[in-house]
Amino acid sequence: VKPKHTWDDAAAKFLLETRYKRTHEWDKSMLRWFHPSLGGKDWIDIDRAMLDQVRAVRGKGFSTATGNRYMALVRTILRRACNEWEWLDRVPKVGMFRDQEGRIRSLSRDEYTRLIAELPNHLADMVQFSVATGLRQANVTHLQWKQISLERRHLWVSGADHKNGRAHSVPLNQAAMDVL
Repeated sequence: VKPKHTWDDAAAKFLLETRYKRTHEWDKSMLRWFHPSLGGKDWIDIDRAMLDQVRAVRGKGFSTATGNRYMALVRTILRRACNEWEWLDRVPKVGMFRDQEGRIRSLSRDEYTRLIAELPNHLADMVQFSVATGLRQANVTHLQWKQISLERRHLWVSGADHKNGRAHSVPLNQAAMDVL
C-alpha cells in the first residue's frame, strides 16, 4: 500500500528538488496560483476531469501560452510523482489550450526612431544594442567587458547566462560597435 500524498506534498518536494532553477521563484508563484484549486487534494482525487476544470476556471484572463506554461508545471510535477517518486501508478492526461500562431511583430523604422528619441541616453543605448545584437534585456544588462572582443567584433554569452542554457556567440555589426 502506497502512503497517501497530497498535491501540497508534491509541490513542496518539487520546489525542494528544483531550488537551483533560474525560474524557481516563478514556479513558486505558479504553484501559489494553483493552491485554491489543488491545495490539500489527495492524489486519488486528481484526475483528468479535475485538471480540465482547473484549466478552465483558473485559465481565464491569461493568454493561451501563459495558461499552457502553468499546466505544463502541473504535468511536470505529476510525471515526477509517477516516474521518480513512485507516488502514482499513472499520470492523468493534462489538457493544454490550443495555442494560436504567435504574433510576429517588429518595430517599423519610424517607430524605432520615435522610441529612441523618447528614451534617456542610457536606455536608448541599451535598446540600440539589443536591436543590433538580438540579445535579451538580461543579457545586455549583465554583459561584461571580458565577454566582448572588439578586435574580432564578437561577444559571447555563457550558457549559465543564456535563457536556454547554451553558450551563445554574437557577431557585432557597426550599430552595436558604435554603442560600445
